[in-house]
Amino acid sequence: MADPPQKLVRLSPNSVGLNGPRIVNQTKATRNFFFPYGTSNADIVAKLKDGDRHVIFNCHGHPTKPEYPAHLEIGQTFKEDNVQVCEPWMRISSLRVIWLSACNIGGSGRPFCAKLAKITGCFVVTQTFAALDRAVKPGTVEYCYYGMPAVIAPSGDPIGIDDFKKKGKELSFTFPD
Repeated sequence: MADPPQKLVRLSPNSVGLNGPRIVNQTKATRNFFFPYGTSNADIVAKLKDGDRHVIFNCHGHPTKPEYPAHLEIGQTFKEDNVQVCEPWMRISSLRVIWLSACNIGGSGRPFCAKLAKITGCFVVTQTFAALDRAVKPGTVEYCYYGMPAVIAPSGDPIGIDDFKKKGKELSFTFPD
């Protein structure tokens, strides 16, 4: 079966790509970084600065299992019990959206996503199922419509995807038709 057609969201500058290990296609954000296993989460968080509007976690995501919690596979892993390390992003008033280009984090990892949204004051865009590892055009992020997308508002509450799309001008992004 062929992969679903790619739909790209255009991000206004500045965007930051945080790329984890075992990813073939790195982000093409305004600024891009690669972080091997073991990189301090605080060092990853410190890469963002005033003027950044979007951050893309481009890494593997894992749902909650009996042996470990839902997490993002980058650095020392980001999970619900250590996501407070992202608190400095709350002080970046230009930062509006965190895009999780990571599989399976929007289902059982929803508490993680909600806490990330609250701690940073950002919208968090994620998906419940797989996110394909494919190349994107510069200044874009793939909209994983095929992976049951979910959006969490800065309050930590879910927001409908159509309501989120209406915020494009305010949040500096353009969804595909």
